[in-house]
Amino acid sequence: MQCRILTLSLGVLVAACQGTDVAPATIGNVGGADVASADGKLGDGAAPTADAGAISDGGVSGGTETAAGTDAAVVQDGAVAVPDTALGPDNGTPVTDSGQPTTDGAEPLPDGVVTPDVPLDAAQPDGAVAKYQLCSQLLTCVWVACGNSADPNCAAPCLSVASPLAAAGVAPYLNCAKNNCIAGACAKDPSPKCIGDCVGAKCMMAAIACGADGKYGPEPCPSAFGCLEGCKDKGPECSYGCYAKLSKPAQAQMDALFTCAAAAGDKDAFEACPSQALTCIAGGKTGSGNCTSLFVCMDSCNSLPEAAKVGCLGGCWGTATPAAQSLWIAISKCMQAPAAPCGQTFATCAEPKGTKTCLDALGCWDGCDKAQKKADCHLGCLSAASPVEATKAGNLLVCMGAKCDSCKGDKTCESECTKTKCKTEFESCLK
Repeated sequence: MQCRILTLSLGVLVAACQGTDVAPATIGNVGGADVASADGKLGDGAAPTADAGAISDGGVSGGTETAAGTDAAVVQDGAVAVPDTALGPDNGTPVTDSGQPTTDGAEPLPDGVVTPDVPLDAAQPDGAVAKYQLCSQLLTCVWVACGNSADPNCAAPCLSVASPLAAAGVAPYLNCAKNNCIAGACAKDPSPKCIGDCVGAKCMMAAIACGADGKYGPEPCPSAFGCLEGCKDKGPECSYGCYAKLSKPAQAQMDALFTCAAAAGDKDAFEACPSQALTCIAGGKTGSGNCTSLFVCMDSCNSLPEAAKVGCLGGCWGTATPAAQSLWIAISKCMQAPAAPCGQTFATCAEPKGTKTCLDALGCWDGCDKAQKKADCHLGCLSAASPVEATKAGNLLVCMGAKCDSCKGDKTCESECTKTKCKTEFESCLK
């Protein structure tokens, strides 16, 4: 089915944001730099720098983003507990007017990026002033203290001297490392390599969001992909800046995408989280288009060069109604793994209202090979049938797409496959 082609092509772009060469490679250098600092102290709150010693394997090294949540700061459901007061104000002020210190070596934030008015002298419950006021400062301490450790208590010393705001910002990162890696993928192999690789792949976006320190801007969600791609050989501040350029809704869309992808294991991020990915790519827009128009539009993107497909898909998605978007997702998942007949879902998209039979629809479908717009032709065949007959045809076509794809269009092969591997659906179509 052609839906697989477009999902796989977009998955490459999403995976680029999860790779270990966007930020983790420099994160590893940060640990080395702090260990070798002049004052000999770990986690002194200094911002990460990109000019520390090189990592020998070019990947996630010891002292990188393998932070684990502390049991002392974890509630029963495994989430890091932070005070309600940790939530910052919604309104921001221009960065140029902010009294916050900039990170060492960081580029000035672009015009339009704003940051919440965070008090730098916020006191802890005991009255002392927290050492780590910003999430980026706390994150540096966590990287140095934890390295690639599987110890869930490694971040406790850092959290104990952090402000509520910083603790709230780093919580998603700590929880990701603990739940997805320490207690998840690396539970049976708590080696530094497993922990480092896992955190680099699954928790990078949470680290980037923390490093942005609550800053936000005017950019839509898809703008982050190209920006992050350009940060491969730069320091982590570059990645923080990409996230800081996103609007608040765009940041929420990006967070949802990578939270879903992290929980998907080794599955392709787009295939596992198509709704979140497409919502991000379309900037959260919806329109008035129905499922048929969305299906045809998405299919048309396959003929475009890879660089243009993302914009095409986002444009299609943003013109459809939420109901059409939900139906397309259901059809896409069904085509990838039809565990049960889902022809009715497919037929509903075509809005069948004719009198043709299942066999008529199949004959029509075969004639679409020469059509300029195949998806439009295919759905037209189902639309010309009655709802019951279109459902039968949909069940058979989905089964053939999943189990007879190896025939590569050979009619003899498809006929034999249909009668054997899709016997139930075929016999239903004949009735």
